[in-house]
Amino acid sequence: MTPTPRDVDDNQDDDARGFFHLLRRPAVLTALSVFAAAVVGSLVYYLFFQPPPVVLDAQLVVIPLPTPTIETVVPPPDSDFASALPRSTLTYGLTDVEEVPLIVHTTWPARFVEGWTLTYEDGAGGTMTVEAYQHYHEDDAIAAFEALVAAQEAEEAAAAALEPSPSPSPSASPEGSLERFPVMVDGIQVGESVKFLTTVTEPGIDEDATPTTRDVARIIWRNTTGVFIMTADPSVIDELFLEYRF
Repeated sequence: MTPTPRDVDDNQDDDARGFFHLLRRPAVLTALSVFAAAVVGSLVYYLFFQPPPVVLDAQLVVIPLPTPTIETVVPPPDSDFASALPRSTLTYGLTDVEEVPLIVHTTWPARFVEGWTLTYEDGAGGTMTVEAYQHYHEDDAIAAFEALVAAQEAEEAAAAALEPSPSPSPSASPEGSLERFPVMVDGIQVGESVKFLTTVTEPGIDEDATPTTRDVARIIWRNTTGVFIMTADPSVIDELFLEYRF
């Protein structure tokens, strides 16, 4: 028999009365109370009592910079120019300072106030030399720098003419001259620098020993009235130049 609409309503009322009757049972009320208390407690804890997140400070590891392993010498104190020259780089220390001999005054391209040859060592066989010249005027330093660069370019051109090479010199620019780089101090250009490879001959330890030759790199640079020539191993000269120049 098909239920009438009244029968359907009566069944729904019975279901509702049964649900509310179930809610009135002590066990159900207890369970609902516990659940409500848990929800309210969680909200209160989250809103008012939750501790701030723990933020750990970033760990800072300080690695000491390398320093020369040999004792350095002190430049002559009566020369402000020599005293201002670096006594060390990160790994090379000053071991010898010699004043430029008077004969150089006649061969140097321009008149200078004083000149020094400084030798630096790393304690493990590495050697770097720096020739430093202080001029009276900036024009003198520019003339000396240009003459040194021109002499090296002429030497490379002569060598290339005698022994043509299919590949250009690593220190040459596409035009065949030494590539120049600006020398900056506090964001201001104070001079220029060039770098090239060359071979040096060194006398033997004994008078009868045969001289030896080795390939080195050289950087010539100018800083206002000063002109400098650095000679070192090609593999380290760029780093030494950045640490040394001033």
